[in-house]
Amino acid sequence: VRRGIEPQMLGNLTSEEIFDYFGKEIFDKTDKEIQEFFLKTAFLPKMTGRMAEELTDLSSAGSILSTQNRNNYFTEKRFQKEPIYQYHPLFREFLLSRAKKIFATETLSLLYSRAARLLEESGQTESAVSLLREAGDWDGMVGLIMKHAPSLLAQGRNRPLQEWLESLPRDILEKNPWLLYWMGSCRLPFNPSVSQPYFEKAFQRFKTEENAAGVFLAWSGIVESITSGFEDFKPLDHWISVFEELMQRFKGFPSEEIALRVTT
Repeated sequence: VRRGIEPQMLGNLTSEEIFDYFGKEIFDKTDKEIQEFFLKTAFLPKMTGRMAEELTDLSSAGSILSTQNRNNYFTEKRFQKEPIYQYHPLFREFLLSRAKKIFATETLSLLYSRAARLLEESGQTESAVSLLREAGDWDGMVGLIMKHAPSLLAQGRNRPLQEWLESLPRDILEKNPWLLYWMGSCRLPFNPSVSQPYFEKAFQRFKTEENAAGVFLAWSGIVESITSGFEDFKPLDHWISVFEELMQRFKGFPSEEIALRVTT
């Protein structure tokens, strides 16, 4: 059943008119079960029927999405290996706004967490991080950063990683040596002098923790920031002597990969 307005006509209305329309003409006239389905699945920017089913615990999730799309219910459908659904951006914004008013804090936290996990599993890592950032789930966000930082840097995707790191509370960033190391790595290609303090902070924390892998990687970052900057090579003398101390302290490199990095 079409509901009296086409998605492309929404651009002619104000935000207040759009939300009023969604509320009175669509949402409030929908069965309670479908209302809850909409509110929960709105946390997924893009979803398969399987993802919607796992998030809502409704075995009919795929059928519901297909029906909403077929009835022009502000639900788009695209085909890949399996159908991918997404709500019209304004409809999703309305649903998220309504969900935050209706659901209890505990329910919202669970929805954010489960939705983020489903998004990451489906390869939508950036959407997962955005969701955790919106929820203020810093532990979950740090977990994803730690897991995906190496591959992002290997792909040259420094910018999104840097944005994730910068959006963390400063005290969380400063206390975690790996986050400091990844921040330095993000800045290194573009501004070596800015990257160096991050590597130095990471180095000190890794050293305190007796983390050999972190120590040698941070040391490499420091040296590379000095040599890449072409400004002042005098600090190299200090860090070369530090390297000799590290070799005595840790009795060699923790892995061949790190040995190659340091040697380079």
